[in-house]
Amino acid sequence: MFTDFGGTDFFEHEANKGAAEYLMPAPLIVVTYESLQRSGFFSLEVMAAYFGVSKQAMSIRLEELGIRKEVNREWNKKRKIRQSALELSAHSYF
Repeated sequence: MFTDFGGTDFFEHEANKGAAEYLMPAPLIVVTYESLQRSGFFSLEVMAAYFGVSKQAMSIRLEELGIRKEVNREWNKKRKIRQSALELSAHSYF
């Protein structure tokens, strides 16, 4: 008996999970993420390129490891800072 995972059968789901764990091992993901965060060079694109996977695959893996929420928080913080800077420059405060 097969279990359906949104149109994907059980074996394909397990194969995808195994491939993600092989290509993007959790300990290496965490160390790489922390290193890139400290250096200020973190981006989804950089992480995906480093591991040779798509941005979507990296995004899913980061979410599985609970890192994606932190990435979203950082991105939103940077976006708000950029937006504030744009608003200030629009009002000629610079």
